[in-house]
Parts: sequence; structure tokens; C-alpha cells
Amino acid sequence: IPYIDTYMGSYAKQTEILTIFIDALEAIGSPNAIRLLRSKIVHPSIEIIDHIIDALNNLGYKPNTSEELFLMNIIDSKVNMFLWTLSAEIDLQTVDNHENLINLLRIEQQKIMLKLLTTLSYVTGDKRILKLEKLIYNQNSKTKSYLSDLITILIKQKEILAKVSILFENISHIETLFKYRMQYPQESLNPKERLISIVHKNHLSILTKALALKYLIQYKSAQTSTIIAGYVTAKEPILSEISLFFLKEEHPDRFNELRNYFVDKKLSNLIATSDDVIKLNDSNELQISAIEAVLESKLIIDWNPDTLLTLANSIRPIYYKADKEIYLDEDNSLVAATSFVVGVGSIQVTYKDDTVKIIENYAFEHNPKIVKSIKALADSWVYIVYEALPTYSLKTNPLQAV
Repeated sequence: IPYIDTYMGSYAKQTEILTIFIDALEAIGSPNAIRLLRSKIVHPSIEIIDHIIDALNNLGYKPNTSEELFLMNIIDSKVNMFLWTLSAEIDLQTVDNHENLINLLRIEQQKIMLKLLTTLSYVTGDKRILKLEKLIYNQNSKTKSYLSDLITILIKQKEILAKVSILFENISHIETLFKYRMQYPQESLNPKERLISIVHKNHLSILTKALALKYLIQYKSAQTSTIIAGYVTAKEPILSEISLFFLKEEHPDRFNELRNYFVDKKLSNLIATSDDVIKLNDSNELQISAIEAVLESKLIIDWNPDTLLTLANSIRPIYYKADKEIYLDEDNSLVAATSFVVGVGSIQVTYKDDTVKIIENYAFEHNPKIVKSIKALADSWVYIVYEALPTYSLKTNPLQAV
């Protein structure tokens, strides 16, 4: 344990490494391991705090009075963040083409709720609270109507109950925000302002931020140009690609200046990304567009945003001009495919048994091996998936936050 303590100090900013050490301490589970976990709970990264709370809760440790004061602040931040995502969802519902981003915000809400329930379980010492997650997202309204009563029974501390009880009432998002307006006031923003706030918001998944950044491109202004350009050097390639593509299309001189700067400074990752962007002729070729197509298609029923991020390099966009027809025994683009999605346009698929099917509007084919030929009925973008699509629950694979 002293060695783990030393290494945790050395890797204080390395989230992935720290989570491994936290898991190791949980596995050890001794009084010294618990003591070390408690000493590390105050950390700049909310992800590390959440991981330690989860470990201590699993080990059955009950926080003392001073630790409860810290945890009250954590509860405050989670309730506030949850309400922020509700407010963002409402703001984006005023436009027609942001549904995929709204779906991601709903996933963010589930993630935050799960972490909040874990924190509540830890601070109260009652693990039954964790079981409320299934009831919260149960479509049966009768079940939801009992949540408020259940949380009142499970949480005895009035101060904590006052912070969270409204979240469990069977009411609309607007009503929830209204009831919390004094404790946790939220802003009402227009769609452009909300997209900007999502791009800048901490503790959201990379995919949520990337999709907001892509949508921001359609709101042309000097302000949005500056914000999008600011992600050129983002450590996440998917964000950098969007930013560089925007500059290549809208400000080519600035793009070339940056490309030369990357070469002069020997920034290999950014050189590679900018070289890839040079080859792109259409926004439908961006990684975020490929991921969005898979997301929109419902190809994955129970998906996690990070699952799609890991598959980005396994999704290949192909452009089919109207009336073009390919036969799979002559074209190897689909030989190794596990599925494909029509993101833009419309195609006619002829199967090996000579049956015919029209695929369009983000519909998909999950078994390309039975396809004989494809004919584009209109100019189309088809996303070919070359890897099996696993599914993960939020518990086993929580969203990566940035």
C-alpha cells in the first residue's frame, strides 16, 4: 500500500492510471487500503472522486462527519449538472435537426444520475438507493409515481433530501427546473448559445462535445468561427478533425498557415490529422458524421457513446453517385463489412435470393454477406462498419468525460 500511495502521487494527473490503483485498493479492501482511498478523495478530477466513492461504497465504509461535508458539495454539483443537461435538452428542442445531440444529453443525464445515486448510497450507508436507477428510467409512469415516496423513506437526512427529492418527482423537465429555480438556477439559451455552452462544458463525453462542435458550424459568425478554430490542437482527434476541416473549407489560408506551423514544430499527431483532413471533400467523411450515422440508425440498441468512439476508425464512408451500381463479387469494399448504414441518399439493395429492398434515411443492413448488389437511387453516403458492434451498459463502461 505505501508503494501504491507513492505511485498515486507520481501519477496524480493520469486519470486512467489512478483508476487502476483505486481498483487495486478496492480489491485489497484492508483498513489501510480504505484509509488511503479516503485520503485521496479530494481530487481535481470528478471522475477520480466518483471512482473512489464507488470503491468505498462497495467496501461498506461509512463516511465521517467531516467527509459528509465534502460529499454534500459533490451532491450539489451533481444535481446542478443534471439540471444543466435538462435545460440544454429543452433549449435544443426548439430546432429540428439536433435530435442526436439531445439523445446524447439524455445519456449524460443517466450517467449523472447513476453517480448521484452512488454518492447518496455512500453518504447514507443504504445500498438500496442504487436500485432506484431501474425505476427512474422505467417507462411505466405508475412506477415513477412511487419514486418520491421511496426516496423519502430511504434518505433520513433532511438536508440531503431537500437537495434531491424534486429529481424523483414524476413531473416534466420544465416543472423540475422551475421547482429548483432558487436552489440551482439555470439559464435559458438560444440553440447557438447552448451549443457553445456544451462545447465548453466540463465533464461531458467527448462525443457529446464533438457533435455540438459539428452542429455549431451551421451557425456562421465570427464568434463561432473563433470557437471552432480553438479546437485545432485538441488532444481528442475527433475534435481536432472537425476544427481543421472547418478551417480548410472556410478559411483555407489559416489552415495552410497552421499546417506549416505543425511541420515546423514537428507536431506529428497534428500533421497526420491535417493531412487526413486535406483528403476530405465533404463533411459526411468526418469521423463524427460516421458515428452520428450509426447513432441515428439505431444499429446499436443499447449503446454507450464511448463504444462508438472506439469504433470510429472502423467505419468507412463511401460516396455512391446516383445510378451507380456495384456487384459485391466485383467490388471488395463490403467483403469484410459487418454492417452498413445509409446516412444520406437512397440505395436499392438486391440480395442473393434476388429480393430487393430500398434502404434510406439512416436505415441499415446488418448482414452484408447476403447482399448481391447495391444501386444508388440518389447521390448517397453509405457508412461501412468493419467491426462487430458491442454494447455496454453505463455501469460497466461509463462515459469518458473531458
